[in-house]
Amino acid sequence: TGPESPWRALLARVGLAEVTLVEQLRALLGFFGHSLVSLAHVLRRPSRLRLTATVHHMEQTGLDAVPLVALLSFLVGAVIAFLGATVLRDYGADVF
Repeated sequence: TGPESPWRALLARVGLAEVTLVEQLRALLGFFGHSLVSLAHVLRRPSRLRLTATVHHMEQTGLDAVPLVALLSFLVGAVIAFLGATVLRDYGADVF
């Protein structure tokens, strides 16, 4: 067997990307379906909802996200300030 043709390599990469995408979509739909089934069970029997554990995980997830949100907010603010300064420089404003 000789070297692989470029068209065959391209088709192999496209096929692999498609298979990967389908697998990811299947996993996402599976998670969504599992969440809906769990919600239906809780709506049917509200006493099965472990409120303390749910609030704990919501609080933990929210607190873990604060540093990332703060960093992203700072970086977006820095970019907006820089762009604003470059635009205002055209009108004679100076950055100190």
